Amino acid sequence: MNQSVDTAVVAAECLEKMTAALGIQTTVSGSLDGKRVVLSVKTDEPGRLIGRGGRVLNNFDYLVNRIVSGKYEQPVRVVIDVEGGANPRGGKKEGEEGKSRPDRETKADENDVVSRQPDNDRLEKLALDAAKEVKRWGDPKTIGPFTASERRVIHAALASDTTIQTQSGDVMAGNKKKITISLATAE
Repeated sequence: MNQSVDTAVVAAECLEKMTAALGIQTTVSGSLDGKRVVLSVKTDEPGRLIGRGGRVLNNFDYLVNRIVSGKYEQPVRVVIDVEGGANPRGGKKEGEEGKSRPDRETKADENDVVSRQPDNDRLEKLALDAAKEVKRWGDPKTIGPFTASERRVIHAALASDTTIQTQSGDVMAGNKKKITISLATAE
């Protein structure tokens, strides 16, 4: 077994152990997508894994990335996708009793996938628009706050532009940071 396949297996086992310790039954499978490991999680309780605003899922993502990266010399990028038969927005599954708000309920089935992968196109456009504004006016622009994976997309989108520099700010609530885009200084 090569290291890449081994990494996917280790990441899947790590997440399964974490969810089992919390009493959440899951089936986790790992696969490779380019240079990153994608963990697909099936559960009847996706809301517990995702949490309000994706906070719990962000924490699982952070912990699995740290644990798995600690086992290898090269950093490993792990992305978690949650699938489930329950509605991740808190609606009732078919056949469940109780009051629900029809305006907020959405149907979910076993084929639904809740992906936390950042909308790369939107983030790249935001970064390029901010860089264009900085070049035009010369004043630094702060955008955000963003999660680590979102910041990675923004920094990468502007990395090839030598007239611009990016800097992540201090940690805010939920491990998010703002990014300041400014004109590059002469060294």
